[in-house]
Amino acid sequence: MNAKSKVERTLKQVETGVQPNIVNGVAVDQLVQTINAINATPAIAKFKFRVRNQWTEGACNSSSVDTYHGAGQNLSRPQPFVLEADEPSVLLGKDTANSNPRGRVFSRRRY
Repeated sequence: MNAKSKVERTLKQVETGVQPNIVNGVAVDQLVQTINAINATPAIAKFKFRVRNQWTEGACNSSSVDTYHGAGQNLSRPQPFVLEADEPSVLLGKDTANSNPRGRVFSRRRY
């Protein structure tokens, strides 16, 4: 659903007094519509993110994402998502970033 459709739907909800079904901050009706759209057209579920990486110095680098392709269209974020990475000093880094790449990956894994 593109931004214009979302605005039109919100305006219609305001005009008719229909409130969206929100559970834990998730618009359930829209989620179900999205799932149904993906089931009908699986290709819209494919996303490609364009990540740019800038080496700063030593083990320090910065990666950012601001444009991507998904739901059959090119999209962009209002503000880039930026991830700063570094290594601890024992691995010759400056330990200036919140984490290193391995730390990010392993912090998401559950054993």
